[in-house]
Parts: sequence; C-alpha cells; structure tokens
Amino acid sequence: MALDPMGYTAANRRTVKLMVEQAAPLFEDGSAPMFMNMATAVIEVAVGKLFYAIAPIGDPNAGKKRLFLRVNTAPYYEDQGDAAAPGSQAQIDAAAALNQAAVEAVEARQDDVEFTLSGALSSSSYRPTPADGADLPIDTYFLAPNAGDTGAVWVYRRVDGAPGYLAIHRQEFSADQIADGEAKVSMTAVERVRLSEVSQNLSAQTIAGRTVTPTAGTSALGGRTSAVNAPRAVRERCFKIEVQTSAAGTIKVNRQTRSDTTMTVVESIVVAVVAGLNTLTEAQLGSDFWFNPGDYLGFDHPNGILDATSTSTDSVGYYTAVGSLTTYEAASPNAGRIEVRGFFTSQAVTKASQDALSGRIDANANTVALVSAITARGLGDSTRIGRQSDAVAATANTSRTYYLPSAARANDGYLSELRVWANAAGTVAIKVGTSDGTNINQVTSKAVRLAAGLNVLTPSDFGVIPVAASAFVGIYTPIGVVGVTASSTDSVGYYTAVGDVASVPLSSLTTLRLEIAYRVQQYGASAQDTPLARWKRNYRGLEQPPKLMSVPPTLTIGAADAVSAITGAANAAVNVGRDDARLTKVGATFTDTLSVYKNAAYSGARIRFKLAGSKFEMRLFTGSVGRGVSVKVDGEYIRTSPWPAGMLDSTNHLALVDFGTNALTYTGIDVYAIGNGGSGYIAGDIITLAGGTFTVPMRIIVTKVASGVITGAKIYDPGSYTAVPAHGSNMAQASATGAGTGAQIRPIWTKRLSTKKMREIEITLDAGTRFGGLNIEANATLLPWPEQAVYGRWMIVGDSYTSHAQCDHPAANYAAQLACKLGVHDAYWRVGYSGIGWIIGGPTNVGIDDLTSYVTGNAPDVVVVFMGGNDETFGSSTASVQAKVTSWGNAVHAALPNVKLVIVPAWTCGAAVNSAILAGAAAIADQARVRSIDIRTRDIYTNDGTGEDFRSTDDNHPGQPGMDYLAQAVAPFVAAAVQEMV
Repeated sequence: MALDPMGYTAANRRTVKLMVEQAAPLFEDGSAPMFMNMATAVIEVAVGKLFYAIAPIGDPNAGKKRLFLRVNTAPYYEDQGDAAAPGSQAQIDAAAALNQAAVEAVEARQDDVEFTLSGALSSSSYRPTPADGADLPIDTYFLAPNAGDTGAVWVYRRVDGAPGYLAIHRQEFSADQIADGEAKVSMTAVERVRLSEVSQNLSAQTIAGRTVTPTAGTSALGGRTSAVNAPRAVRERCFKIEVQTSAAGTIKVNRQTRSDTTMTVVESIVVAVVAGLNTLTEAQLGSDFWFNPGDYLGFDHPNGILDATSTSTDSVGYYTAVGSLTTYEAASPNAGRIEVRGFFTSQAVTKASQDALSGRIDANANTVALVSAITARGLGDSTRIGRQSDAVAATANTSRTYYLPSAARANDGYLSELRVWANAAGTVAIKVGTSDGTNINQVTSKAVRLAAGLNVLTPSDFGVIPVAASAFVGIYTPIGVVGVTASSTDSVGYYTAVGDVASVPLSSLTTLRLEIAYRVQQYGASAQDTPLARWKRNYRGLEQPPKLMSVPPTLTIGAADAVSAITGAANAAVNVGRDDARLTKVGATFTDTLSVYKNAAYSGARIRFKLAGSKFEMRLFTGSVGRGVSVKVDGEYIRTSPWPAGMLDSTNHLALVDFGTNALTYTGIDVYAIGNGGSGYIAGDIITLAGGTFTVPMRIIVTKVASGVITGAKIYDPGSYTAVPAHGSNMAQASATGAGTGAQIRPIWTKRLSTKKMREIEITLDAGTRFGGLNIEANATLLPWPEQAVYGRWMIVGDSYTSHAQCDHPAANYAAQLACKLGVHDAYWRVGYSGIGWIIGGPTNVGIDDLTSYVTGNAPDVVVVFMGGNDETFGSSTASVQAKVTSWGNAVHAALPNVKLVIVPAWTCGAAVNSAILAGAAAIADQARVRSIDIRTRDIYTNDGTGEDFRSTDDNHPGQPGMDYLAQAVAPFVAAAVQEMV
C-alpha cells in the first residue's frame, strides 16, 4: 500500500528546512534547496531548479523523501533520486567556507538584506545554486550601491561572486506599489494590471444565444425542451446565463448531447426565475458546470415562462420539442427566438493550479494528499448526479438513508459539491458506498449541518471525501430535515432504507424525489493510473499458484442423467440456471449450446460465485477431449489429480461437491439479563451454570454486587452445547467458587457451524466441457463474485499447449499458472486452439488470423502469444512465418492503441522458425509496445535435451510436470517484458 504524503506545519517548517540542508547532498557552493510539499513546489519553484519533497500519491516512490527537478511539462517534476545520500566531507567543508564568505560579504554591506529577501522570496527561489542567474526585483532601499535611488525597484541578477548580485535595470515604480503578503513578492500597480491581462488571456470566453432584450412580437412560449443551435467547440465552463421571462417560475438549464438527430439531456440544474431579465451566476449554476466539445446549452420550461417570437433576423435557431423530455428528435433548428444567452470560458490554467496559487493549501493531511494527487494527475471530467435542489411540495421524511444511482465515471475522484434543500435546519450525514451486487455498503459517513432552504456545500464544509469510479453517493437525514415527495415526473429514484444504516439493498430503488444533487470531480487519467501501471507499481515478484486443500470436500460424479443428490429433482431441473445473474462468467465469451448449457469459446473460462452452504452440484456435459473442470475454493483446489472416473463422453452428469454435514453447536456470547441475583456473592466469583446439553458447561464471572446480590456478570467460559434453553430462559447455578447461592442467569448464545460458511468458489472449464447450472441447498446463500480487472485484461494465445494439452486438470495449464504467478489470475483469458500456428491451423486453417477478431474484440491490455510448434511440425516457410508475425502485430496494434504484445516461440521450434518469429516481432512498427522472448538462449528449449524429461511420450506436449516447468521458466521473462513497456 502506498504511503500517504506527509504535510508540515508552519511551526516546524523552519526546523525541517535546517535538518534537510544539513543532511541532504550539497551543491558545489554548499547550498541545498528548501524541503517543500509537492503542490507548493510545482507553483513556486522555477523551471530547471531542484527541490526536495515527499513523493505524492501516484508516484512509484509515494511517501518517500526524494530530490526532484522542476520541469515545464506535466506533472511538472522529475525524480532525481533518493534524498538521503550525503555529500562527501570535503564537499561539505569547501561549501561551508564559500557559503560563510558570501554571507559575510552581504552582511558587511547591509544588515537587513537577509531579512528583506526572506520576506520577499522563498528560500528555494533566492538561494544561490550553480545554475542560478535568475533576475530578482529588489527594493534599492536595502542595497547601498544605489542609495540615491531610494524607493526605486531594480532588477538584480544573482551571481556567485561578492556581494552576490549585479544590477541589471531599473523597474517601473509607483507609489501604490502592492505587497502581496501571501505570495511574498513585491509588485507595482502597473505590473499587477499586466499580470491580470495575462491571466485574462489564459481564458477564452464564448457566448451562445443572443443579446437578451424584450422584442416586439414576443409572447410566452409553451412548455418545451430546447437547445441552442451552437454546440461547444472545446471543453468550456458555463459561468453565467441571461434569460428573459414572461413570468416567475422554475426552469431547468440543461447540458445536452446530440447523436445524429437525437438530442439527449445529460445534466440538469433547476433554477427559479422572476419575470423579466434574469442573470444566473455561479450561485445558481455552481462553479463547475462544464460542457464537452459538441455539447449544447438547453432549457426545459413549463408553459408561460420563457419569452419567444416566431421570427427574428438574428436567430441562431433552437432545436425544440414539446414536453419535459430527456431525449428527443432534433430536426433542423426552427426560427423561433427565445431570449437566452449563455457565457462560457475555457481556462488554460487548471483548477488544481488555481487552487494552489490561491494559497489555500492548509495543514490538514487529507487536503495535502488531495492536492498532491491532483498535482500529479490533473483533473478530468466533473459529473453531477441528481437534480438541482429547490423548494417543492415535499413532506417531512422519516429517518432514512438514501443513495442516488451510481454514474459511470472513468476515474476515481472526490466529492466537489453537494446541493440539498432542507425543510428545516439539522444535521445530516453524507454517505459514500460501494456495491457487492446485493447491497450498497457504506465506506464513508461525514456529518454536516444544514440550514433551512438551499444548501450548497463544498469540501470547505465537509473536507475531502474520496469517491471511487463506481461508488454511490447519498445522504442520511433524520426526521423532518430533508423533504421528500412520493412521485415526480423527473425522478431518478433512490435506493433507500430506514435509519442511519451501513448497508442499503439494491432492490430498494424507489420513485421518491429527494431534493439533492452532488458533483464528483474526477482525477485525470494519467500514465500512472492505467491498469498496467497499477500492476507494475504493485508487482512484488512471482506468486505461487494455488495449492491443494489440506482437507478438501468430497467430489462425487453422479451417473449419467441421474437425479440430484441435493434436491432429488431430475438431472436437468437445476435450481440455479446457467444464466443466473449470481454466476459470474469470466475468461472467455460464452454461447448457448445443446439448449441447456453454456459453452466457452476457449479453455480456461471460469464460473465464479460466493456460496454459504454445505454442498453444491455442477451440471456438466463433456466432449471427448479435456479434463472436465477444476474447482477452487477460497483460493485452493479441491483436487489436483486427473478428473475421476464416472464422467462419460457426451452425457449429462451432476458432480457433487460436499463439505460435510453441518453440525450446529452453541457457545455463550453475552449475559442477556440476571434473572435472580441470589445472595452471598462477591466480585470475582465464578459460577458454573446448569441446564442444556453440553460437552463443556458455560461459566460466568461476577463483576459487580450490591450487598451480596449480583448486579453485573460476564461470560468467563462460553462452553460448548448441542442444545440450549429457549431464549430468555433462566439457567440456574450448578456450582460456584464462593459462598453465593440462588443466582439465575439468562445468556445469549451464538451458533457455531462446522461446514456451512461463505466461500469463494471458481470452476474452470476445459475444452469440450459445458456448464449447465448448479443445484444448491434450500437454505443456502448464493452471491456473484465479480471479476476484479484492476490490473487490466491479460490474454494468453496459443495452440494445444494453451488449450488443453495433457495437464492434470484445466486450471493446472501453464497459462493459468502464468497468470497466477504474474498476479493477474482474476482477469486473464486463455485463447488456445489445437493445431494452430502462425500460418497453419485454426477454424478455417489460416493460422493466427483465425483468432484476430476474437483477440481485438475483447480488448485485452496485454497479449502473450506462445506459438510456432505447429509451424515447425508442418513445415511452414520461415519467410511466411516472419511476415505473418509482423503483419499480425501491426494489425492488433492498430485495433488496440494501448495493447502490449509479448511474443514467445514454442519450446519445440527449431532454430529457423524460432529466428523467423523473433525477426517478425522485431519488424513490428511500434516497437515500444512489443517484446519477444528467445527461449533458445534461456535454457528453456527442449529439442536439445534440456527439457526432455518434461515432455509426454508423444515427444511434443508437456505433461503436468512440463506445464509447471513452462510456467516457472517463462514467467520472469514475461513480467520483465511487460514492465519494460509500461
């Protein structure tokens, strides 16, 4: 886990600076730049300068003290190495002497120079370094050589000889010179004006619509959804809208997208308007109402609110449809004129830079972490979910937790705005939760205070609240604070549960309307946040494949078409169907086959689920090839030997996995009540209880007494029971360590289960094996176990080695083991076809081209191709093989712009075919995204006798020892190859 960035307060900043200057490596003149946080350094340090900082979130060295170089491209710094290595003693001594001489020369001329400079500029800006030569404006009052220019401002250049500066030219001066206390720089009024002009130039403004003035012939417009015929050309923020209305009311301001002739409302803000000219600003629109290129500004308004005229010479036209719609057909824009105008700005300076420049980075560790993350990654899209909060005919709600539906966000981010309409003042809790497929489970709950009316809350009100890409955001409100109504035409619905709860069922989506909207500011996608970058950052070496369970369940193969051993129903009457949503299918595409089965396109496909039960049955149909299935429970295989006898070809079988009969026992968990306190007891007495059926009786300890009567007691020994008294029944004393008698205790019991528990189960299918569903017990719990593709999708492509060849069970194949070793088992795909080569074999006998559409259509992040043995066996020409490797690699790169290829010749390839494959890989156009592995030079090749013991008697395919060997041998080279490309 990456460490959180460390923040430093003003109180200890000077101490840290001195410590770093003494311990860090020195420059040639003895100086060392000041220790800074990353966000400050990016803003303050000049390009080309070095500085020390804690590496921020997203950096491979996050949390470590490093030396950085300030550069002019994002993320605006480059790592220069560990900051802990000291300089030599000779360097330190020489630098100290030079430094002391320079200081004495400056102090001899002017005692206040150090004070003035430290007040005007940061240490990292003015300290002398070998690369210095920066021009610094300094008031001449403090520099004796220009005493006659009292009050003037000169630009001085820092030089390495005494007195350390050289006058360059005199600056403009004005009596209204401004001293900026935050940035600690001196600036004249003229310079401040020029800076403002530069800032304005960084932001371009555009207008959509027309000048808003009442015109002759204008009349109230009917209820419509409209869009201004002026799509945005670049990403812009709407910061102001002017609208002329005939009457007071409520309208929606929309962000709309267009696809062909269909206009879709993707974001709405509800605002109240008065009759006449309305100017809507950020107070109503929010500070981040962003439009992407191609988006339209639109409006949704009831009868009689907006003004319109049917003709206008300056009309830009409006797409319009009757009613309050979210999607409508956009024909040619009509000539109607509505009196609206939107103002947009495209800012060249990112919001992250603006925030940092404003000087509002506080010492709160969360805020420092947030700013560091933004500095490293930038900001992406900002999305608003829900509706603009406004006063509606809402009733006081009950105490409830609400979650809005989750939005499809590309990246993680943080909550940047929450808008809530409150019926009355009160305290609510902001909630962030994630789904497990059944419930939304709380990960964050932050209390905030609301005032009656509209509340617009930002991180300054609630702090930093991270929101994952798939997370849900909502609110808990006590009775009467936030209003709710039971019906609404624009309701988005809410998941809801009574009370301040940590889990809300996904089945509880309602049509309630709650006046709440939130906005999530996403982090920008960066090279440090791609799935492969995450894999590389967290890769800690090869992992071991799963092992055999020490106490595996019993596996029993039922006879062909036999009834279920669990339900007694007919073979085909499974109670969990092949398409049940609780069964997660990964590792391949699936198709329906034989009307009742699922067939995976290739071997290695997996069925995953979570089961709380004592047994389950798999309905399977196997062909003449393959090894049935592998079953993994909680990360371990239930068997690693070949599939047992009893499974006939092309027949229907139920395979029972039985964890054993569940034995229910009870142990004491708490004292529910003291039925009778008895007499004669002292604190510390231990009482053994009578009653129930036990192997070990329950004992309690007296913790509190009043005149010998027990008033407090706890469990001392929970005991072990097969039968217990009914809840609420008293249990009498059987014996005690003291003189007390007459006690009667009412305990609470917890149930202990011998075999029934929630387990994560994965079934791996081999070639020719079809899956027809499950049978589970009547009281079992079945949940989905989703694919976790945090490290991307890895696809391993090959021939019979990859498909099914001669391993003990399907998941023992080298490809499955390779994925486990690389830590990507959750999202790997095996694409193996027996007899295929680069040139020959495949479904239509055109070689690897038969697999191209399947590979590119499923968009892997990494493709490892282990192939060539069949080209060797069947005599493919080496020239054709070489050309095919090149053309295929180029085609895959063209279809998948980010995919990485690793090409490995088969372990049986002779020198000629091996060289042809490597030469073909070397000729692929984008060499940054392809690597090849020459196994002939790495003692993996078999035809020279090196790996002969690992082959089966067909003198070709690896048996199980060969599969283990192959995965072990190739894995480190594949890992290194992918790391080089990320």
